[in-house]
Amino acid sequence: MAKCLKCNRQSELIGAQCSCGSYMVSDDCVEDSLHILGKIVANKFVPTQVIMETPFSVTYDIYQPVVDRSLSMYVLKPMFMKRVEHVEKFKQVTELYASIHQQNVLTVFGIQELPSIDTMAVILEAKRGEQFSKIYDRHAPMDPVVLMHIFHQVLQGLSACHLKSLTFPDFMLHNIWVMRSGGDMSSVKLFGIFDANLGYVNKVHSMLDDVYQIGQLALSCMTGQEMPITQIELPEDRAFLMPIAQVFMRAIAEPDQRYQSCVELLYAFESVFDLNTRTSDLSPVLLPDASTPGRIENAYAPVTLDQLVWMHRAPQREG
Repeated sequence: MAKCLKCNRQSELIGAQCSCGSYMVSDDCVEDSLHILGKIVANKFVPTQVIMETPFSVTYDIYQPVVDRSLSMYVLKPMFMKRVEHVEKFKQVTELYASIHQQNVLTVFGIQELPSIDTMAVILEAKRGEQFSKIYDRHAPMDPVVLMHIFHQVLQGLSACHLKSLTFPDFMLHNIWVMRSGGDMSSVKLFGIFDANLGYVNKVHSMLDDVYQIGQLALSCMTGQEMPITQIELPEDRAFLMPIAQVFMRAIAEPDQRYQSCVELLYAFESVFDLNTRTSDLSPVLLPDASTPGRIENAYAPVTLDQLVWMHRAPQREG
């Protein structure tokens, strides 16, 4: 369901224009600190829901009426437009990120000026699905094979970033977005790279730091241990993961013994993990095709474990 924030009328179509001249937004939308929900911005986009707000930004679901499609929009908070170093970092990260064409990286359609609120935004592909942190909390301890397929896709996305010399500071489970799609084509996308880099405007962060962080995160998920991890304790029923655990242990070694980038880590991971491994006989759950234009319905409904299991495939590497 949708509602008009101006006159409170209701509709079944998110993004539809209300008779009062405003536009319908999601009826469960949260407070909008930039006050652009239900209004046309840049003469073509209607923000319909707040996905996330951080100290640096607000990310929206948006609808583009002219071509009937849903997208996402990352909006830099106006206060940072007055800080040259943040604007330069924002443009630099956006340019690098937009140059990556790999299935585990969000597609960037471009930078959009928003003169009505004196700031800039990045237009991104629409997100359907859920943050992996929420899925993990519901299903922990998670099937280890499911976990490894997820981390394989994460490593592919981070490797694509490293090939462009783009890092992802402080990467955590909430930066993994499990995208809804059709049949057995559910996939992982990296989310939050703009905020991550804006938080490091005056700090040094290297690819070695990314390798260490993803190693810690993977080991924590595999063993149930809290970070930081210095040695691992695999339960007996997960002993078969030891070769993979040893790969991630090298990722958290001293810098001179560590993989130099996520590209190296990915190759090491693929050398010990059978990408065709599947678990049980769970059936796929059909979901809306992520490429379908139009308004998103139930975009953030919880993703079930069945859908995660059917992510067990070898994602295609770029190029």
